[in-house]
Amino acid sequence: MGTVTSGPRTVERWRRYLAEYSVEMLRLADADQLEQVGDDQRAAGWLGAEGADEHRLTAVEERLGAPRSRPASADSSAPPTAG
Repeated sequence: MGTVTSGPRTVERWRRYLAEYSVEMLRLADADQLEQVGDDQRAAGWLGAEGADEHRLTAVEERLGAPRSRPASADSSAPPTAG
């Protein structure tokens, strides 16, 4: 079995990874794949989306019956934490 390397472990590194990934995916995408990417995303060089706001997070948590077990930050580019 090969060695498993850990991914980005901080918010800053995670954001940098996602930004680099987006640029690379846009560079390598063929015409069919680019049809699925919005003009704003292409112009920004970013395939991600904004994180959910507090209202949306609360609504989902209530619907699922799951209390918040993470910081109040709603950053979609935040990496998962090792527990």
